[in-house]
Amino acid sequence: MSKRMLGVVLATAITLLWGGTATAGSTPAQKCQSGKNKAAGKYAFCLQKAEAKLVTTGDTAKYGLDIAKCESKFADKWSSLEASNGPCLDAPLTQADFKAVIDGQSANITTALDGGGLVWCGNGVKDTNESCDSSDLGGKSCASFGFKDGTLACNVNCGFDTSGCNPVVCGNGVINAGEDCDQDNLNGQTCVGLGFAFGTLSCSGGCVFNTSTCYATRFTDNLDGTITDGQTGLMWEKKANLDGGLPVACTSAVVCPDPHDADNAYTWTDNTTPTSLPTGTAYTVFLTQLNGSGGFAGYTDWRLPTLAELQSLVDYTVSASPMVDAAFDTGCTGSCTITTCSCTAPTRHWTSSDVASDTLRAWFVAFDQGFVDNDGKDADYSVRAVRTLP
Repeated sequence: MSKRMLGVVLATAITLLWGGTATAGSTPAQKCQSGKNKAAGKYAFCLQKAEAKLVTTGDTAKYGLDIAKCESKFADKWSSLEASNGPCLDAPLTQADFKAVIDGQSANITTALDGGGLVWCGNGVKDTNESCDSSDLGGKSCASFGFKDGTLACNVNCGFDTSGCNPVVCGNGVINAGEDCDQDNLNGQTCVGLGFAFGTLSCSGGCVFNTSTCYATRFTDNLDGTITDGQTGLMWEKKANLDGGLPVACTSAVVCPDPHDADNAYTWTDNTTPTSLPTGTAYTVFLTQLNGSGGFAGYTDWRLPTLAELQSLVDYTVSASPMVDAAFDTGCTGSCTITTCSCTAPTRHWTSSDVASDTLRAWFVAFDQGFVDNDGKDADYSVRAVRTLP
Protein backbone atom coordinates (compact mmCIF):
# COMPACT_ATOMS: atom_id res chain seq x y z
CA MET A 1 0.00 0.00 0.00
CA SER A 2 1.39 3.43 -1.00
CA LYS A 3 1.89 6.30 1.42
CA ARG A 4 -0.77 8.27 -0.47
CA MET A 5 -3.30 5.48 -0.01
CA LEU A 6 -2.33 5.08 3.62
CA GLY A 7 -2.90 8.78 4.14
CA VAL A 8 -6.40 8.40 2.76
CA VAL A 9 -7.04 5.54 5.16
CA LEU A 10 -5.90 7.64 8.10
CA ALA A 11 -7.89 10.67 7.04
CA THR A 12 -11.01 8.54 6.61
CA ALA A 13 -10.50 6.98 10.00
CA ILE A 14 -10.22 10.37 11.68
CA THR A 15 -13.30 11.65 9.86
CA LEU A 16 -15.35 8.70 10.96
CA LEU A 17 -14.12 9.18 14.51
CA TRP A 18 -16.14 12.37 14.70
CA GLY A 19 -19.17 11.53 12.61
CA GLY A 20 -19.11 8.07 11.00
CA THR A 21 -21.69 5.60 12.37
CA ALA A 22 -23.31 2.48 11.01
CA THR A 23 -27.07 2.58 10.47
CA ALA A 24 -29.44 0.10 12.07
CA GLY A 25 -29.76 -1.86 8.82
CA SER A 26 -26.04 -2.31 8.31
CA THR A 27 -24.65 -5.77 7.57
CA PRO A 28 -22.14 -7.31 9.99
CA ALA A 29 -19.34 -6.58 7.50
CA GLN A 30 -20.39 -2.93 7.28
CA LYS A 31 -20.58 -2.69 11.07
CA CYS A 32 -17.08 -4.13 11.28
CA GLN A 33 -15.79 -1.64 8.72
CA SER A 34 -17.44 1.31 10.52
CA GLY A 35 -16.19 0.19 13.92
CA LYS A 36 -12.63 -0.29 12.66
CA ASN A 37 -12.65 3.19 11.11
CA LYS A 38 -13.58 4.67 14.49
CA ALA A 39 -11.02 2.47 16.28
CA ALA A 40 -8.30 3.57 13.85
CA GLY A 41 -9.25 7.22 14.32
CA LYS A 42 -9.22 6.93 18.11
CA TYR A 43 -5.82 5.24 17.97
CA ALA A 44 -4.41 8.00 15.78
CA PHE A 45 -5.87 10.65 18.10
CA CYS A 46 -4.47 8.82 21.14
CA LEU A 47 -0.98 8.80 19.63
CA GLN A 48 -1.01 12.50 18.76
CA LYS A 49 -2.37 13.35 22.22
CA ALA A 50 0.54 11.46 23.80
CA GLU A 51 2.98 13.32 21.51
CA ALA A 52 1.43 16.65 22.56
CA LYS A 53 1.90 15.86 26.26
CA LEU A 54 5.52 14.85 25.67
CA VAL A 55 6.25 18.19 24.00
CA THR A 56 5.03 20.19 27.02
CA THR A 57 6.13 17.89 29.85
CA GLY A 58 9.20 16.09 28.51
CA ASP A 59 8.12 13.14 30.66
CA THR A 60 9.30 10.17 28.55
CA ALA A 61 8.22 7.62 31.18
CA LYS A 62 4.65 8.87 31.12
CA TYR A 63 4.83 9.04 27.32
CA GLY A 64 5.77 5.36 27.16
CA LEU A 65 2.84 4.39 29.38
CA ASP A 66 0.42 6.49 27.30
CA ILE A 67 1.59 4.91 24.05
CA ALA A 68 1.27 1.41 25.51
CA LYS A 69 -2.29 2.22 26.63
CA CYS A 70 -3.16 3.49 23.14
CA GLU A 71 -1.83 0.29 21.54
CA SER A 72 -3.61 -1.97 24.02
CA LYS A 73 -7.02 -0.30 23.51
CA PHE A 74 -6.60 -0.39 19.73
CA ALA A 75 -5.74 -4.09 19.71
CA ASP A 76 -8.61 -5.00 22.08
CA LYS A 77 -11.19 -3.04 20.09
CA TRP A 78 -10.00 -4.54 16.78
CA SER A 79 -10.27 -8.08 18.13
CA SER A 80 -13.71 -7.38 19.59
CA LEU A 81 -15.04 -6.05 16.28
CA GLU A 82 -13.81 -9.09 14.37
CA ALA A 83 -15.20 -11.51 16.96
CA SER A 84 -18.68 -9.94 16.98
CA ASN A 85 -19.13 -9.25 13.28
CA GLY A 86 -17.63 -12.29 11.57
CA PRO A 87 -15.44 -11.98 8.44
CA CYS A 88 -14.56 -8.34 7.78
CA LEU A 89 -13.87 -6.78 4.38
CA ASP A 90 -10.22 -5.91 5.14
CA ALA A 91 -9.03 -9.55 5.31
CA PRO A 92 -6.33 -10.76 4.95
CA LEU A 93 -4.91 -7.51 6.40
CA THR A 94 -4.40 -7.60 10.14
CA GLN A 95 -4.56 -5.10 12.97
CA ALA A 96 -0.76 -4.99 12.89
CA ASP A 97 -0.86 -3.83 9.25
CA PHE A 98 -3.15 -0.88 10.07
CA LYS A 99 -1.20 -0.08 13.22
CA ALA A 100 2.04 0.18 11.21
CA VAL A 101 0.37 2.62 8.79
CA ILE A 102 -0.99 4.82 11.54
CA ASP A 103 2.30 4.70 13.48
CA GLY A 104 4.14 5.82 10.36
CA GLN A 105 1.78 8.72 9.70
CA SER A 106 1.93 9.77 13.33
CA ALA A 107 5.72 9.79 13.25
CA ASN A 108 5.63 11.78 10.00
CA ILE A 109 3.38 14.43 11.58
CA THR A 110 5.45 14.55 14.77
CA THR A 111 8.67 15.02 12.79
CA ALA A 112 7.14 17.78 10.68
CA LEU A 113 5.78 19.65 13.72
CA ASP A 114 9.28 19.47 15.18
CA GLY A 115 10.65 21.21 12.08
CA GLY A 116 11.74 18.13 10.13
CA GLY A 117 9.36 18.61 7.20
CA LEU A 118 6.58 16.39 5.96
CA VAL A 119 7.35 13.25 4.01
CA TRP A 120 4.80 11.97 1.53
CA CYS A 121 4.62 10.42 -1.92
CA GLY A 122 3.98 13.15 -4.47
CA ASN A 123 5.99 16.02 -2.99
CA GLY A 124 8.53 15.74 -5.81
CA VAL A 125 11.35 14.79 -3.45
CA LYS A 126 12.65 11.26 -2.93
CA ASP A 127 12.10 10.88 0.80
CA THR A 128 13.31 8.11 3.07
CA ASN A 129 11.78 4.73 2.19
CA GLU A 130 10.74 5.99 -1.26
CA SER A 131 12.31 4.57 -4.41
CA CYS A 132 11.58 7.78 -6.28
CA ASP A 133 9.13 10.72 -6.35
CA SER A 134 7.87 12.32 -9.56
CA SER A 135 10.98 13.32 -11.53
CA ASP A 136 13.36 12.62 -8.65
CA LEU A 137 14.71 9.18 -9.56
CA GLY A 138 17.52 9.19 -7.06
CA GLY A 139 20.12 9.00 -9.82
CA LYS A 140 18.74 5.74 -11.21
CA SER A 141 18.25 4.94 -14.89
CA CYS A 142 17.10 2.01 -17.02
CA ALA A 143 20.69 0.74 -17.10
CA SER A 144 20.64 0.53 -13.29
CA PHE A 145 18.14 -2.31 -13.62
CA GLY A 146 19.98 -4.20 -16.37
CA PHE A 147 18.13 -2.70 -19.34
CA LYS A 148 19.88 -1.52 -22.47
CA ASP A 149 18.45 2.04 -22.38
CA GLY A 150 15.11 3.86 -22.41
CA THR A 151 13.15 6.12 -20.07
CA LEU A 152 12.79 5.23 -16.40
CA ALA A 153 9.75 6.73 -14.66
CA CYS A 154 8.24 6.97 -11.20
CA ASN A 155 4.67 5.75 -10.60
CA VAL A 156 2.02 7.32 -8.34
CA ASN A 157 3.08 5.05 -5.50
CA CYS A 158 6.66 6.34 -5.63
CA GLY A 159 7.93 3.10 -7.12
CA PHE A 160 9.97 2.69 -10.30
CA ASP A 161 8.18 2.16 -13.62
CA THR A 162 10.43 0.33 -16.10
CA SER A 163 7.83 -0.04 -18.87
CA GLY A 164 9.69 2.57 -20.92
CA CYS A 165 13.01 0.74 -20.67
CA ASN A 166 14.40 -1.25 -23.58
CA PRO A 167 15.58 -4.79 -22.86
CA VAL A 168 19.11 -5.94 -23.58
CA VAL A 169 19.30 -7.43 -27.05
CA CYS A 170 21.54 -10.51 -26.97
CA GLY A 171 22.80 -11.28 -30.43
CA ASN A 172 23.25 -7.78 -31.81
CA GLY A 173 27.05 -7.97 -31.59
CA VAL A 174 27.16 -5.17 -29.02
CA ILE A 175 27.97 -5.87 -25.37
CA ASN A 176 25.13 -4.32 -23.39
CA ALA A 177 24.75 -4.05 -19.63
CA GLY A 178 24.43 -7.53 -18.12
CA GLU A 179 26.24 -9.27 -21.01
CA ASP A 180 29.71 -10.85 -20.87
CA CYS A 181 29.97 -10.95 -24.64
CA ASP A 182 27.84 -10.86 -27.78
CA GLN A 183 28.43 -13.16 -30.77
CA ASP A 184 32.10 -12.75 -31.79
CA ASN A 185 32.55 -9.72 -29.54
CA LEU A 186 34.37 -11.07 -26.48
CA ASN A 187 35.23 -7.63 -25.11
CA GLY A 188 38.93 -8.46 -25.48
CA GLN A 189 38.69 -11.42 -23.12
CA THR A 190 40.45 -14.80 -23.61
CA CYS A 191 40.72 -18.14 -21.85
CA VAL A 192 44.02 -17.02 -20.36
CA GLY A 193 42.41 -13.80 -19.14
CA LEU A 194 39.83 -15.91 -17.28
CA GLY A 195 42.53 -17.90 -15.51
CA PHE A 196 42.90 -20.87 -17.87
CA ALA A 197 46.18 -21.98 -19.40
CA PHE A 198 45.02 -22.62 -22.99
CA GLY A 199 41.96 -22.78 -25.14
CA THR A 200 39.51 -20.88 -27.26
CA LEU A 201 36.94 -18.69 -25.55
CA SER A 202 33.55 -18.25 -27.20
CA CYS A 203 30.21 -16.59 -26.49
CA SER A 204 27.11 -18.66 -25.77
CA GLY A 205 23.62 -17.92 -27.02
CA GLY A 206 22.82 -16.24 -23.71
CA CYS A 207 25.65 -13.72 -24.16
CA VAL A 208 27.73 -15.27 -21.38
CA PHE A 209 31.23 -16.68 -21.78
CA ASN A 210 31.48 -20.29 -22.94
CA THR A 211 34.61 -21.77 -21.35
CA SER A 212 33.97 -25.38 -22.38
CA THR A 213 37.01 -25.23 -24.67
CA CYS A 214 39.26 -23.50 -22.14
CA TYR A 215 41.74 -25.75 -20.35
CA ALA A 216 43.72 -25.54 -17.12
CA THR A 217 46.57 -27.52 -18.72
CA ARG A 218 47.56 -27.94 -22.34
CA PHE A 219 46.75 -31.64 -22.66
CA THR A 220 43.59 -33.12 -21.16
CA ASP A 221 42.97 -36.89 -21.10
CA ASN A 222 39.26 -37.23 -21.86
CA LEU A 223 39.22 -40.77 -20.37
CA ASP A 224 37.66 -42.16 -23.54
CA GLY A 225 40.81 -42.91 -25.49
CA THR A 226 41.33 -39.31 -26.64
CA ILE A 227 43.47 -36.36 -25.58
CA THR A 228 42.48 -32.72 -26.13
CA ASP A 229 45.17 -30.13 -26.87
CA GLY A 230 43.95 -26.83 -25.45
CA GLN A 231 46.70 -24.90 -27.22
CA THR A 232 46.00 -26.04 -30.77
CA GLY A 233 42.32 -26.96 -30.51
CA LEU A 234 42.97 -30.52 -31.67
CA MET A 235 41.77 -33.86 -30.32
CA TRP A 236 44.24 -36.74 -30.59
CA GLU A 237 43.74 -40.48 -30.62
CA LYS A 238 45.54 -42.28 -27.81
CA LYS A 239 47.75 -45.30 -28.48
CA ALA A 240 48.19 -48.40 -26.34
CA ASN A 241 50.81 -51.12 -25.96
CA LEU A 242 48.41 -53.95 -26.65
CA ASP A 243 50.96 -56.63 -27.42
CA GLY A 244 54.27 -54.93 -26.67
CA GLY A 245 55.87 -56.52 -29.69
CA LEU A 246 57.67 -55.41 -32.83
CA PRO A 247 56.11 -53.16 -35.49
CA VAL A 248 53.47 -54.92 -37.55
CA ALA A 249 52.79 -54.07 -41.20
CA CYS A 250 49.02 -53.68 -41.25
CA THR A 251 48.02 -54.99 -44.67
CA SER A 252 44.38 -55.39 -43.53
CA ALA A 253 42.06 -55.03 -40.57
CA VAL A 254 42.41 -58.77 -40.03
CA VAL A 255 46.15 -58.42 -39.51
CA CYS A 256 45.67 -55.35 -37.25
CA PRO A 257 42.21 -55.63 -35.67
CA ASP A 258 42.87 -52.84 -33.14
CA PRO A 259 43.83 -49.51 -34.74
CA HIS A 260 45.06 -48.15 -31.39
CA ASP A 261 48.01 -50.54 -31.10
CA ALA A 262 51.18 -48.40 -31.02
CA ASP A 263 53.07 -51.16 -32.85
CA ASN A 264 50.91 -50.92 -35.99
CA ALA A 265 52.54 -49.60 -39.17
CA TYR A 266 50.80 -48.43 -42.33
CA THR A 267 51.57 -47.16 -45.84
CA TRP A 268 50.59 -43.76 -47.22
CA THR A 269 49.86 -45.16 -50.71
CA ASP A 270 49.48 -48.63 -52.21
CA ASN A 271 52.30 -47.95 -54.71
CA THR A 272 50.12 -48.31 -57.80
CA THR A 273 49.75 -45.71 -60.53
CA PRO A 274 49.41 -42.89 -59.64
CA THR A 275 51.38 -43.42 -56.42
CA SER A 276 50.70 -39.92 -55.04
CA LEU A 277 47.09 -40.69 -54.05
CA PRO A 278 46.14 -41.58 -50.43
CA THR A 279 45.38 -45.21 -51.23
CA GLY A 280 47.62 -46.85 -48.63
CA THR A 281 46.56 -48.75 -45.53
CA ALA A 282 46.81 -45.61 -43.37
CA TYR A 283 43.69 -44.48 -45.20
CA THR A 284 41.99 -47.69 -46.33
CA VAL A 285 42.51 -49.67 -43.12
CA PHE A 286 43.40 -47.40 -40.20
CA LEU A 287 41.07 -44.44 -40.82
CA THR A 288 38.33 -46.72 -42.08
CA GLN A 289 38.43 -48.59 -38.77
CA LEU A 290 38.28 -45.36 -36.75
CA ASN A 291 35.49 -43.67 -38.70
CA GLY A 292 33.36 -46.73 -39.35
CA SER A 293 30.53 -48.17 -37.22
CA GLY A 294 29.62 -44.90 -35.52
CA GLY A 295 33.19 -43.69 -35.22
CA PHE A 296 35.83 -43.77 -32.52
CA ALA A 297 34.83 -42.01 -29.26
CA GLY A 298 31.66 -40.95 -31.07
CA TYR A 299 33.41 -39.07 -33.91
CA THR A 300 33.68 -39.95 -37.58
CA ASP A 301 35.99 -37.15 -38.75
CA TRP A 302 39.34 -38.64 -37.76
CA ARG A 303 42.22 -37.92 -40.17
CA LEU A 304 46.01 -37.98 -40.43
CA PRO A 305 47.61 -34.82 -38.98
CA THR A 306 49.46 -32.26 -41.06
CA LEU A 307 53.19 -31.89 -40.58
CA ALA A 308 52.75 -28.80 -38.38
CA GLU A 309 50.09 -30.53 -36.26
CA LEU A 310 52.09 -33.69 -35.64
CA GLN A 311 55.33 -31.84 -34.94
CA SER A 312 53.48 -29.80 -32.28
CA LEU A 313 53.45 -32.98 -30.15
CA VAL A 314 57.25 -33.20 -30.05
CA ASP A 315 58.59 -32.01 -26.70
CA TYR A 316 62.20 -30.97 -27.30
CA THR A 317 62.78 -30.55 -23.56
CA VAL A 318 62.44 -34.32 -23.07
CA SER A 319 65.81 -36.06 -23.22
CA ALA A 320 64.52 -39.63 -23.39
CA SER A 321 62.67 -41.36 -26.20
CA PRO A 322 59.88 -40.83 -27.14
CA MET A 323 60.16 -37.03 -27.05
CA VAL A 324 56.56 -36.25 -26.09
CA ASP A 325 54.57 -34.83 -23.19
CA ALA A 326 53.70 -37.28 -20.42
CA ALA A 327 50.09 -37.24 -21.66
CA PHE A 328 51.31 -39.35 -24.61
CA ASP A 329 53.75 -41.53 -22.67
CA THR A 330 52.25 -42.77 -19.40
CA GLY A 331 52.10 -46.30 -18.02
CA CYS A 332 53.01 -47.83 -21.37
CA THR A 333 53.91 -51.33 -20.15
CA GLY A 334 52.55 -54.78 -20.76
CA SER A 335 49.26 -55.13 -22.59
CA CYS A 336 47.70 -51.86 -21.43
CA THR A 337 44.76 -50.24 -23.23
CA ILE A 338 43.95 -46.67 -24.30
CA THR A 339 41.99 -46.13 -21.08
CA THR A 340 44.76 -47.40 -18.78
CA CYS A 341 47.86 -46.03 -20.49
CA SER A 342 49.11 -43.70 -23.23
CA CYS A 343 51.83 -44.78 -25.62
CA THR A 344 53.95 -43.30 -28.38
CA ALA A 345 56.12 -45.58 -30.46
CA PRO A 346 59.70 -44.21 -30.78
CA THR A 347 59.33 -44.48 -34.55
CA ARG A 348 58.54 -42.45 -37.63
CA HIS A 349 54.90 -41.31 -37.94
CA TRP A 350 53.20 -40.36 -41.18
CA THR A 351 51.63 -36.94 -41.69
CA SER A 352 49.08 -36.04 -44.35
CA SER A 353 51.47 -33.50 -45.89
CA ASP A 354 52.91 -34.15 -49.34
CA VAL A 355 56.39 -33.01 -50.31
CA ALA A 356 55.60 -30.06 -52.58
CA SER A 357 58.47 -30.79 -54.97
CA ASP A 358 57.79 -34.53 -55.14
CA THR A 359 54.24 -35.71 -54.45
CA LEU A 360 55.43 -39.32 -54.44
CA ARG A 361 56.90 -38.56 -51.02
CA ALA A 362 55.27 -37.42 -47.75
CA TRP A 363 56.55 -35.88 -44.52
CA PHE A 364 56.98 -37.81 -41.31
CA VAL A 365 57.92 -36.98 -37.70
CA ALA A 366 60.31 -39.25 -35.81
CA PHE A 367 59.50 -39.26 -32.09
CA ASP A 368 62.67 -41.05 -31.03
CA GLN A 369 64.80 -37.97 -31.82
CA GLY A 370 62.15 -35.37 -32.73
CA PHE A 371 63.37 -34.79 -36.28
CA VAL A 372 61.30 -34.21 -39.43
CA ASP A 373 61.99 -35.73 -42.85
CA ASN A 374 60.19 -37.28 -45.81
CA ASP A 375 60.10 -40.65 -47.52
CA GLY A 376 58.37 -42.58 -50.29
CA LYS A 377 54.73 -43.01 -49.53
CA ASP A 378 54.86 -46.82 -49.73
CA ALA A 379 56.97 -47.10 -46.54
CA ASP A 380 55.42 -48.69 -43.45
CA TYR A 381 55.30 -46.10 -40.63
CA SER A 382 53.29 -45.53 -37.45
CA VAL A 383 50.24 -43.26 -37.48
CA ARG A 384 48.20 -41.29 -34.96
CA ALA A 385 44.78 -39.86 -35.84
CA VAL A 386 43.59 -36.37 -35.05
CA ARG A 387 40.44 -34.29 -35.45
CA THR A 388 39.76 -30.57 -35.20
CA LEU A 389 37.53 -29.42 -32.36
CA PRO A 390 34.47 -27.43 -33.42
